[in-house]
Amino acid sequence: MIGEGFVALEKLALLRWIENRSLRRYFHGRGMEIGALWRRFPLPRRARVWYLDRLSGRGLEEHYPELKGNILQPDLLADATELPLAPASLDFLI
Repeated sequence: MIGEGFVALEKLALLRWIENRSLRRYFHGRGMEIGALWRRFPLPRRARVWYLDRLSGRGLEEHYPELKGNILQPDLLADATELPLAPASLDFLI
């Protein structure tokens, strides 16, 4: 049983790698990632990204104490349903 679960995780990791690799070609210019928390989406160097979250870095560490020291500091604080941006001002949104 343990072996089967490990193989399933390996397949999931491979699938995620393939998805990320395939999607990267669409990310260029300026964009935003919402709720990265501790894990950024892998982007090509040509992409510039701002990170948005509902809480500050300190607030995120209080809310997720198990991730303390690994939290990505957001560039902007806002609710994801009310982005503080002009329409069509980004090239991509994650």
